[in-house]
Amino acid sequence: MASDQSADVVIVGTGVVGCLIAEQARDAGLSVLMLEAGPRVNRWQIVENYRNLPPSLRLGHWDAPYPPKPWAPHLETRKDKEAEQYLQLEGPNPRAYLQGYVRYAGGATWHWAGICWRITPEDMRLKSLYGVGRDWPFAYDVIEPYYTRAEHAIGVCGPSDSALQWPPNAERSKPYPMGPIPFGPGERRFTEAAAKVGMTNLPAPQARNSGVSYAGRPACCGSNNCFPVCPIAAKYDAATSLPKIEAKGRQDSC
Repeated sequence: MASDQSADVVIVGTGVVGCLIAEQARDAGLSVLMLEAGPRVNRWQIVENYRNLPPSLRLGHWDAPYPPKPWAPHLETRKDKEAEQYLQLEGPNPRAYLQGYVRYAGGATWHWAGICWRITPEDMRLKSLYGVGRDWPFAYDVIEPYYTRAEHAIGVCGPSDSALQWPPNAERSKPYPMGPIPFGPGERRFTEAAAKVGMTNLPAPQARNSGVSYAGRPACCGSNNCFPVCPIAAKYDAATSLPKIEAKGRQDSC
């Protein structure tokens, strides 16, 4: 039994992983308590924050629409000169691996790009194939069903042609739940140019709805920004999952 002090499962963080685990636990009949450092906000607030930004902050400051709260601080690239020291990065171009975060209910899924590439079987055998790193302790076919479960849980669109998937021609336990988002005029031109030099432009698997509604989210209309926030929730973010998880808890308490 859940109470104000206890639950069967306690999850720290309300990002994509936390939400997927919480929903599975609820479906299994377990009580769930989710903990989050940051505030709960409505989508329209973030959209308005973004639209009201001066042009100088709309590029290069992805976190500008997400002002931190005093009790849940996070870096602000427009203010923090030491922001890139959040992670200790070294090498010839450490900024290439610069990471960011916000402390909001929904976590980094608020501002992620939605791209859902899989690693390849070759990625899991770096030591055997290239003599660097370490091999994974299991093969690609072990992790593949979990990729598929995640793709169907969050709603990933992608091509049905195995030659256009990534990794190409790899065995899949299920197809993507939706077809790919069609290329726009610019990407069609790029695809044609790539083909002339023997390269193939693969449709990127994306956690956004391609022409259909999915999991209560509308289809992508392709007429606005995806980053730093999708204004209509066509792209998956954990903030769209939290109400569903909460509703399952309310049903049990009725």
